[in-house]
Amino acid sequence: MNGPVANDRSRGGPGLKAGDRQSAVASLAAGMAHELNTPLGAIHSNHDVIRRALARLQDILADEVVTPDELNDVRRVVRALDGVLGTNDLAVRRMRELVDNLRRFDAHAAERVSLNICDVIEDTVRLLHHRLAGITVVREFQEVEPVECGPGRLHQVVANILVNAAQAVREQGGQPQDITITVDTAPNGMVRTSFRDTGPGIPERVLDRVFEPGFTTKGDRVGMGIGLSVCRDIIEGAAGEIVISNGPNGQTPRGAKVTVLLPPARKAHEEESP
Repeated sequence: MNGPVANDRSRGGPGLKAGDRQSAVASLAAGMAHELNTPLGAIHSNHDVIRRALARLQDILADEVVTPDELNDVRRVVRALDGVLGTNDLAVRRMRELVDNLRRFDAHAAERVSLNICDVIEDTVRLLHHRLAGITVVREFQEVEPVECGPGRLHQVVANILVNAAQAVREQGGQPQDITITVDTAPNGMVRTSFRDTGPGIPERVLDRVFEPGFTTKGDRVGMGIGLSVCRDIIEGAAGEIVISNGPNGQTPRGAKVTVLLPPARKAHEEESP
């Protein structure tokens, strides 16, 4: 299966609607369940190997005298068990990583902390792996300062933007099917994160309405606007800004671009100091 590949005001903010929280968490939970299948499958398969190995050892130990061939069998079984345990260790670490990622996404984790935006993006891309299958996720990351936001809320922003972009790319069809994520520092010192897709773009007549709660455009860009009003609330609550635009006229595919600007955590603390 083709998955994502890498190329290159008020401080508290408004509350999130229960439906938005449930939708976002359900999407990422489905992604985690999908990702868990691989390590769980490995552990299940290794369980059968361990059972057969133990049965062979029991057969050997049942003999009063262990022959040289049986001793060699014991050595082979021990080596096999060592390899199986190593594989299981990797599988368990992968499952723990997935659970930790989902925990960081927890929509109730609204307490603002210092975050590396690139880490937030990578966590969310991993959890949305099933939703991004067949789409190339291009990372263009520069080193930037940490930002300050609720971990769950920032993960939700990234997830909503990526899901909308994936829907647009699939609606467009053809090639390329890319989402390019750029992280850099804007001229005004804000941490800037841009998401560009290769979808059809957003009709100009509705471009100013995409942040309206529940707004979608049936037949134009399916799903565009889902969660974007929540994204705006979260980003503005962290003293940031979110902007949506289309690619240049004549560009094929035209695509859309979502830009998120957040103040560095250092600046946020300076502004809060008396």
